Amino acid sequence: MASTTLFLLCDLQSIFRTAIHEYHHVVATTNKMLKFAKLFEYPVIVTTQNAKALGPIDPQVDLASLGILHRQTIDKTLFSMFIPEIQALVSELGTRTVVLMGIESHICILQTALELLSQSSINKISEVYVVADAVSSCNAFEVPIALDAMRHAGVKVLTSESIGFLLMRDASLPSFREFARIIKESKGSTKAAGEALLQRTSLAENPMTLSPVHHANESEKANYLWVHSLTLVKVIMGNILVNDHRPGWADYFMSQGFEVYIVDQPSRGRSAWQMGVDGNQSDFDATYISSHFTAVKQFHLWPQAALHTQWPGNGTAGDPIFDNFYASTMPSLISDEESSVKVRKALGDLLDLIGPVVLLTHSQSGQYGWILGDTRPSLIKTIIALEPIGPPFINAVFPPLTPARPFGLTEIPVTYSPPIFFASDLKTEIVPSLSNASLGTTCYHQAAPARQMVNLKEIPTLVVTSESSYHAIYDACTVGFLAQAGVPVTHVELASVGIKGNAHMMFMEKNGLEIAEQVVLDWIQKTTL
Repeated sequence: MASTTLFLLCDLQSIFRTAIHEYHHVVATTNKMLKFAKLFEYPVIVTTQNAKALGPIDPQVDLASLGILHRQTIDKTLFSMFIPEIQALVSELGTRTVVLMGIESHICILQTALELLSQSSINKISEVYVVADAVSSCNAFEVPIALDAMRHAGVKVLTSESIGFLLMRDASLPSFREFARIIKESKGSTKAAGEALLQRTSLAENPMTLSPVHHANESEKANYLWVHSLTLVKVIMGNILVNDHRPGWADYFMSQGFEVYIVDQPSRGRSAWQMGVDGNQSDFDATYISSHFTAVKQFHLWPQAALHTQWPGNGTAGDPIFDNFYASTMPSLISDEESSVKVRKALGDLLDLIGPVVLLTHSQSGQYGWILGDTRPSLIKTIIALEPIGPPFINAVFPPLTPARPFGLTEIPVTYSPPIFFASDLKTEIVPSLSNASLGTTCYHQAAPARQMVNLKEIPTLVVTSESSYHAIYDACTVGFLAQAGVPVTHVELASVGIKGNAHMMFMEKNGLEIAEQVVLDWIQKTTL
């Protein structure tokens, strides 16, 4: 590529943040490409689509750093970028090579690329490149189809890194040091964007097959399997919150080289509930979600709630972040026993296909960690339980304080030694030091000698508790039960490691990536690598 190269950035406007698949990856890759443009002194022309109605370019796109290289931002209503104003600039600049980025891949990018090629005899453009990891669409399946169509038409579809090295050409040049710095500092976002691209491609090629991204070092690094909690589905667990625009844990752990599987529990989300087959369902209203998870300080239903500061918004109906979160919740099976039986079968089968895994559970799915560890111990390298359902044998804090989890921490049997034949074979006693009647918590452990959860004894287990959640009242009881049963468990209370202000949805909160890196990843590295 020569000095006659032009970068075109299409319609990356803030309004599309919530609509475009993996939008944040497009922004990150675009910013890397703009650094290349600055380094090699290539002009950049930007378009907006009907800015009067749809607003300006996303301020996260670092156009300011380009200075005079940002030649112009031009508004349009045509889908193609190749409007008269840009045709004139192409002629003025003597452009021979165009590099395309932006949205949507199957509409504006496709039409621009095809029009540039079709008029090449007039405009003298000899090469059109599309940056595969810097384009996307609302629907993920559109992306690989559009890229394939452009490739067959003669467009050169390459990744940002490939195009970067084509621009660089020679490692002996003085600019190579800065080029290498850009490559190094964008390594994580490049990997995450590339893996997202591969997942879209796999979906288009075989939509009924679970197609993970494979890594060269996959023999050394376990897969990462995340099971969501009550009323949630996989999409909200793994992705950013609308109007908050931070990467989610799925993106983070992919950037660390893991294959990430986020599943919908049976009878939930895309694992659809079937009338006449599955049991009755229930859901939570907005007030319940606010009072228990997102605005706990405002409702103050337990003492620690006063410490909550990390939810990104006010946590109540009418706030855009809350409304988006609440819209993602779904009805769940009422019977935890039915859910447990279904999960044991479905996720057991999945583990047979993808294991070994780092298994991460949250809240209601916490008991599935113990069940899957019991049935597939050799396929689980570690269990990370974010505020798992508990405490043992009885509900706590919120009335009715009725018996639950008759097998200790599960609704269905797990293996104990000496063996049990009935739940009543587990003899219990109250632990006064971990009980607090005024807070609605009675802590039961096994009476001595405690039976051992033998299939979990070789699985390192981490329980994570936030500072302001209601779990702060009783998670220590759950941890004590596990330790008494021989499970190698570590309890991290986030406040004790300087991470404060979180409630039950810690992974969605403002410091969520801090938890992912300093607590969860640190644990994985210590116990599995």
